[in-house]
Amino acid sequence: MTDSLFGKLLKLPEETFVYPAHDYNGMTVSTIGEEKRHNPRLQVSGKQAYIDQMNALELDNPRLMDIAVPANRACGVIVAAQARGPGPWHQQQEQEQDSSRQINQRSKVR
Repeated sequence: MTDSLFGKLLKLPEETFVYPAHDYNGMTVSTIGEEKRHNPRLQVSGKQAYIDQMNALELDNPRLMDIAVPANRACGVIVAAQARGPGPWHQQQEQEQDSSRQINQRSKVR
């Protein structure tokens, strides 16, 4: 995520529209420039400072993370794969869900 944020997203033109994937007090659209100027999480000197800041927050994992991560990784492939029935796709999904659960458990230990 940090590579995408600092290596791609924040390098886009300031007028580029961004659409939050979560409910942020009803905000449905912003721009790269607005986020750079007003997002408190982006008021850092760089990637490592951002990582340190986010780790220090000790946030709980988002609700439904074990469902959202595999769905995001599949990027719409779920419907087609489910139509084919059980197979390697289902095994991959199970492995990814297990990995997500392990990561979630490690995050709670911190």
